[in-house]
Amino acid sequence: MTGRLVVGVGAYETLPHTRVVIALSDGSKMYYWDARTFGYVKYVANIKEEHERQKRKLGPDPWEINEEEFFAIIKKYQRPIKNLILDQVLISGVGNIYANDGLWEAGIYPERSADSLTQNECGRLLLSLRKVMERGLATGGASDNSYVNARGEKGSYQNEFRVYKRTGKPCLKCGNKLERIVVGGRGTWVCKKCQN
Repeated sequence: MTGRLVVGVGAYETLPHTRVVIALSDGSKMYYWDARTFGYVKYVANIKEEHERQKRKLGPDPWEINEEEFFAIIKKYQRPIKNLILDQVLISGVGNIYANDGLWEAGIYPERSADSLTQNECGRLLLSLRKVMERGLATGGASDNSYVNARGEKGSYQNEFRVYKRTGKPCLKCGNKLERIVVGGRGTWVCKKCQN
């Protein structure tokens, strides 16, 4: 959630919260920095086997399923749609930023019961999640807080937020003021005119 794994950035050698330093065979070092201590480092003998074990715990990511499969997952649950798309066991890879922006792109209110969505709405949502996540990948992620990539570089998706953290600012579609609500304990930004 706020940890960093960086390679070859010597400043991490002496930074507070650098928890693990690993010397690599090419002479560089990999640093695990974790201010909030939510993460951990684990040695595994067979990385492929461990990857498969971890993958089995996760749902498909938005590119691994089609619209019909996504709809089938969504229709099973009565919980708020935002909570569902953040549930990594059901749909993996969608974080809070992309859930907010994806729901806005699809015109879906985050508190709506998942089972109330039509097949058409689910299709729009899946495509919207892919769109905002692809843009996030293209811009190197969002560094509005502490995120950096493995080389210690910040991303720029924060310059393109659709609704996330834009309380009181105009909706990019209709100009209505965006509002912040809380869904499932997470900050959530909406346009009450465009999302229903």
